[in-house]
Amino acid sequence: MIRLFAEEQQLELAELNFERNPEYADLFTSNDPIQIVAAIRLMLNKEITPSSSILFLDEIQAAPKVLAGLRYFYEEMPDLHIVAAGSLLDFELASPSFSMPVGRISYLHLYPMSFTEFLRAIGESSLAEYLNAWQLGDGLPVPEHQKLMGLLRQNMAVGGMPEVVNSYAEGPDYRQCEQIKQDLLATFSDDFSKYGRFQDQDIIRLSYRKAPAFIGRKVKYSALNKDMPALRVARALEQLSMARVIHKVLRTTANGLPLSAEESSKFYKLLFLDVGLVSTMLNVSWQVLQEDLMLINQGMLAKQWVGQEKLAQVRPSWIMSLLGKKLSRSR
Repeated sequence: MIRLFAEEQQLELAELNFERNPEYADLFTSNDPIQIVAAIRLMLNKEITPSSSILFLDEIQAAPKVLAGLRYFYEEMPDLHIVAAGSLLDFELASPSFSMPVGRISYLHLYPMSFTEFLRAIGESSLAEYLNAWQLGDGLPVPEHQKLMGLLRQNMAVGGMPEVVNSYAEGPDYRQCEQIKQDLLATFSDDFSKYGRFQDQDIIRLSYRKAPAFIGRKVKYSALNKDMPALRVARALEQLSMARVIHKVLRTTANGLPLSAEESSKFYKLLFLDVGLVSTMLNVSWQVLQEDLMLINQGMLAKQWVGQEKLAQVRPSWIMSLLGKKLSRSR
């Protein structure tokens, strides 16, 4: 997406991947942006010009000190566009030794594709536009309703992870989608091991595996693991929430606006990252999804889907519009 963004904005892209080339972190030992850019220019043999270039720092969780040093770019070279990306970055940012350059960084979080974005990706743009224009209370003809329900079941089985959606758009093959989702889930689990200084890797993995079973239910730490202290379980769930693998839905007495004024952090339910991944983790097959969606796992998938759609509404729309173009090009 960053490469596509650079192409569309006609920006010269200079890309550093700190996981593939950890030695690149040594280029940022100086606090002088001019010196750092000169070193990158020599390393990549590419011209880097403020206002017409974009510096892309990929897998920055492997070099968190680089992120802390971006404050000097903001202050001394504000015309240079810089984008940093990394998986499970919040694990690294939670380190007590990490110093965040407050007020110097803007965050953008990439959530799974929404239902209308899924429709566009599989070639149903007209239905996507129809849904965007539809208002509560408007009538919905039976043929459109039946078609949308069929596509909703597809969306629950496939989910909104871009690689899975891309595979499904190229040719509907649920077995191929399932394999990609299994690989994604395994990769998430393996990623936890990179953060060896955390002593809670075992309970993080256990909470990660069990979280889909708690969708729509009040979380009880003893139900996750009765042999673990509640504090350890709570800390593991907080880590997963910071990494946006799960999302906490807090309880509120809702006596007035704003609702958050009376929320309680002690009582909450969970949402997982993606409805398609939840289907896989709960072993809900495509055939099962042909039944009443509200009856599957006592409505868990329906609650996950609704919560996921709500999260997608807070995401800047241009992010997924770029991804939609990428999927259209791949078809």
